[in-house]
Amino acid sequence: MQRGWRALAREDYRSALRWFSRALDLDSRRPEPWIDVALTHLLLGDHKQAQTWIGRGLIAFPEEPGLMALRAVCHARRGLLRQAMNHSDAVLERSPNLALAHVARGEVLMLADNPNQDYCFEQALKTAGGSDWMTPLVICLILRGRKQWVKALTYAIAATERNEREPALWYHVGRLRAALGQGAKAERAFEQARALCAADDPLRPKLERKADGFLLTRLKAWFGPKGKKAGKSG
Repeated sequence: MQRGWRALAREDYRSALRWFSRALDLDSRRPEPWIDVALTHLLLGDHKQAQTWIGRGLIAFPEEPGLMALRAVCHARRGLLRQAMNHSDAVLERSPNLALAHVARGEVLMLADNPNQDYCFEQALKTAGGSDWMTPLVICLILRGRKQWVKALTYAIAATERNEREPALWYHVGRLRAALGQGAKAERAFEQARALCAADDPLRPKLERKADGFLLTRLKAWFGPKGKKAGKSG
């Protein structure tokens, strides 16, 4: 399962699905693999496949709140907002301490253009355990998908605070800071990610390209477009 989440953190959704599916094959008597497979499909943007896996999971676990929460998200993505609201309300009433229920409610409200999404995402973070870095990561990915860069950055940073040794989380911080025009802070985040990244990590080539890009930018700023030091004439 942890390998699946590491792949998901790198947005390697296909690998994440393979790992979560393997966990499901090994033990289908637990709801967590069903939830992880469905959630990955949602993050991949495939709500139809997510709905299929949610349906299968609910056959095995008819009252599982995590699956019911994700079903509400599927309804919202299909435009069935009233139905989505009703489902997420029911899940929160029964499982107010389930972080995923608050995440799902936040996305439903986001798709309904309801500003209360912020409160739901904040509640998800509070409800999640102090070592749970997956919840802020998921919120970050959801918000980034809607181009809400500032809010996404808040949750990317929260994820690093809960797992400062995971390079992919620093990579997300760097990408979001770069999107917000925070070049120096973005570079520091990428450097932190690279320092933590193993040589065989699929993320490493991306980080090397980022480092090369920042170096090239500095060289251009220093020497100018014609190879002469900026600020001096020939």
